[in-house]
Parts: sequence; structure tokens; C-alpha cells
Amino acid sequence: MFQALLQALGSRNTTTEDAYDDSLDEKTDDDIVRVTTRNVRRRDQAREEEARRPTQWVAWRISHAHKHRCREWVAARFPDCTLEQNAKDALLFSASDAAAVVAALAKDEHAARHVHACAAHGGSTAKLEDVPGLAEAAYDAAAATAARLRVRGAPGLKEALLKNLPERIQLTPRGASHELVVDAVPATHATYYYVGCAPLAETFVPSTGDAGDVCRAVHKLREAMVRFALPPFRRVVDVGAAPGGWSQVCLEHGAELVVAVDPADLDADVAARVVHVKKRLEDAETLDALREAGGRFDAVLCDANAHPAKMGRALHALRPYLAAGATLVLTLKQPSASTKTAAADTGEVEGALAAGGFRDLRTAWLWANGRKERTLAATYT
Repeated sequence: MFQALLQALGSRNTTTEDAYDDSLDEKTDDDIVRVTTRNVRRRDQAREEEARRPTQWVAWRISHAHKHRCREWVAARFPDCTLEQNAKDALLFSASDAAAVVAALAKDEHAARHVHACAAHGGSTAKLEDVPGLAEAAYDAAAATAARLRVRGAPGLKEALLKNLPERIQLTPRGASHELVVDAVPATHATYYYVGCAPLAETFVPSTGDAGDVCRAVHKLREAMVRFALPPFRRVVDVGAAPGGWSQVCLEHGAELVVAVDPADLDADVAARVVHVKKRLEDAETLDALREAGGRFDAVLCDANAHPAKMGRALHALRPYLAAGATLVLTLKQPSASTKTAAADTGEVEGALAAGGFRDLRTAWLWANGRKERTLAATYT
């Protein structure tokens, strides 16, 4: 058997030698290209990096407290976007369609309320002297006839641009057809400049609150109703209601009865349209008022400033007055900034609610939540 193996190996070597091309011996060192694994890897990496190099960007101006929610928002709607830079009060994403990201943000009133600025860009440079050229190219590519200039993140850059842009570029704060935007975003070793030009109709404008809102808390419930796809409320118990923001939202959506529970005063307009129980939830008078109102409430809302676990247990007293399938919306006021402790607080309140017959618990960090807040929704069974 060993002899047969040796013969097979010998025949393979003979075949290799017979197939050898003698012409290679005639080539000089200059004619032979020696390819190493290192060279091949370096060439492939360069090509891959060039292929991956983004050509469109979206620059967000946003507070540090809302950065995490911004990243979640982008990831959920535009999975092809990549976070390129995370600077102070600014985030920069590469995108296959930057204008689509800006358009989607403009339509989301809850997100738009907390974003200071957002713009799509098609050019970038790390050289300050190249910025005027990029601005001119963006202006021409957009076929702009007149533009208003926005420069963010670099004090003094706007004045420098005004001196170096060609006179044919019409810049005006009024009557412009487009907006020319330059975003300066600092990185580790340099500042990068991103330039874009878009029609005014496609630019992002931050959303503002309604002048008739009782307080900013109204945004939490409005956003929760959309985020959790909540059904309309007809008979509502609003715990910790003052000054009446959540009661106001319920009335706006057609609630037939709102029992607002809070020792503090309500907004006069809201107070005239609800049943105000000026007691705490644990007081006997509160439960008497719910009984007199006929019970069968289909929603319990709570934005009270109390420890979430304590509030979760306190809500057990409402069970006899709730209809099957009633909705719970609860703001979790987390006393600790520690993520680990906050997670423990959330777990404790979820356990208390589950013990009280609440199911389908969902928790979200809404745009309208504070840094130490989360919003929970559940269904009573």
C-alpha cells in the first residue's frame, strides 16, 4: 500500500514538472509582478472603502438628552443610515436618500418638536477653503435662483462665506427659493463641513406647541396615543391631573367623562369640563367619587410625580371601577439617573401591575419624556 502511495505522489510531481512553462525563466525582474497577501489585502480594503464612501449626509442639531431617541428614530425608519459623527449637540448620518430622512422628520410632529435643525447634504470637506466651491456647486445643482444662507456650528464661517461666494449666487433672507446650508461638525482630529441646498418647501422647520395647551405634558399623552396605537378614551380617570394637560387631551379626543384626581387646582377651562376630585388616589373620597360616576372606566392615566413602583401598587385600588380591556398610560418617574437602577425600577412597577391584572405591558422613551422618564402602556384584563 505504501508503494502505491509513493507511485501516486511521484506521478503528480512529474505532471507538475511537465506542465512548467519555461518562458517564465526569460522574464526579467522588471517584468514580474510579485503579489503578496499584504498587497492584495491593502488593495481590496482601499476599493471597499471607496465603494462605501457616503455621498449624502443628514446633519441633526439636537440636545444631548434626545440623542438616543434620535438614533432609535433613524434606525427604525431608515436602517440603511449609518451614524458617522457624534458631536456636541449634533449627530451626522450617512444616508442613501438624505432628503427622504428630512421629509419624514418634518411629518413627525412629536420628533420635530425636539429637533433644533436638520438638513440634507450632498458635499463634504475637511478643508475650510473648499467650502465656497462646494456651496456654489450645491447652489447650481439645485437650480436655485435665490437662497437664504444657514451656517451652523462654526462662528465666523458665515461672514467668511459671504466674502468668498461668487456674486452670481443670490443670497437673501426673504423671497428665496432655496436654503443653502453649511453644517460644521467637529470630529476627533478635524472639523468637517457639510454643504447642501434644497427648496424651501423641502426644508425642516421645528414644530412648536399649540398656544392653547395647558402645559407641556400634553405632548406626552399625544405621542403615547400614536406610539402605542391606543384606542379612543370615553370614560377616563386622570390621576395626578393638575394642571390638566392630560385631561385636556382626552376632551380633545371626544371623552364623554373625565374624573381628574389631584388635590391641586386645574386650569379653569379644563376644570369646567371635568369632574375634579381634590383628593389623593388613596383617599376614600376618591373611590366614592368613582363609584358615584358609575365606574366602567375604559382608561386610567397617570402622570403623577411619584415613585413608579408605589404608583403601580396604588393603582390596584381602581380595579373594581375599570372595564375589561381598559387602557393604562403611566409615566414612570425614575428617581435615579443610573441605567441599572432605572431598569430595576421599571421591572418593579411592571411586576406590581401584572399582579394587579394588567397585561400587554409596553414601555417607551418618548420624545416628550424627560431624561429620567419613560412611558408605560398596558391593558387591564
